[in-house]
Amino acid sequence: SPEAKVLTNEKIISIFKRLLIASKVDKDKYFIPAFLPNQDTQGTFTSHEKSSTVPLVLLFADQCAPSGLFCALVVYLTSNDWEIDTDAGMYSNAITLFYTKRMPHVKVDLIDSFKYYGLHCSEEDRLKEVQENMISAIELVIEQRDYKCEPPMIAFFKSCKGKKCNGLAILQDDGSISCRCRSYKAEAERKWLKEKSLQRECDEQELLQSEGLDDKPTLPQILSLSSTKGNINLPQR
Repeated sequence: SPEAKVLTNEKIISIFKRLLIASKVDKDKYFIPAFLPNQDTQGTFTSHEKSSTVPLVLLFADQCAPSGLFCALVVYLTSNDWEIDTDAGMYSNAITLFYTKRMPHVKVDLIDSFKYYGLHCSEEDRLKEVQENMISAIELVIEQRDYKCEPPMIAFFKSCKGKKCNGLAILQDDGSISCRCRSYKAEAERKWLKEKSLQRECDEQELLQSEGLDDKPTLPQILSLSSTKGNINLPQR
């Protein structure tokens, strides 16, 4: 009889990586966010309390994020330009990451609230860059995992008290930001949609050159993935 085929550890890991179940974060260390505990995602963001920026909401159709998409997204991100903040809490539905594509690194809170994903970043000049990278990653994960859903819409929390309002103002096709009751100027929210100023970009490049650095980041070493200390929560509406 033909010799039975045996799945080796290498083959299993290869399958896990291809299916966006696990990402390699260090030599012989793999990160599987689905194995982490859940966190109660009610309350306020604790790692950006003093930030002047507002959180971004990525709202899915029917206000329901596809099951399994969040963990697959985290795996994809940690395999491409993102690193885990091991000093913050790590949960299967909430995590803090460093966006490492360019210096300086940017810390981002990412939360799955079932109806939508919440994003918080305190670096005003990098908001649009983070937003575009995150949505692009979600689109790629949806395609790779063959989810039957559309990419999320950009939205923001608003304290509208209309009876038919769900407290979310959505970015419309014409560029306006409105809930079911009214439109908003939303100057703080539009920072997620604006390009960084050319002068700020030039200043950053000069700083990198003066310090003898280039645009390639030095990735922080991941030493442990067992920590669940700290809290990451959604902003109150």
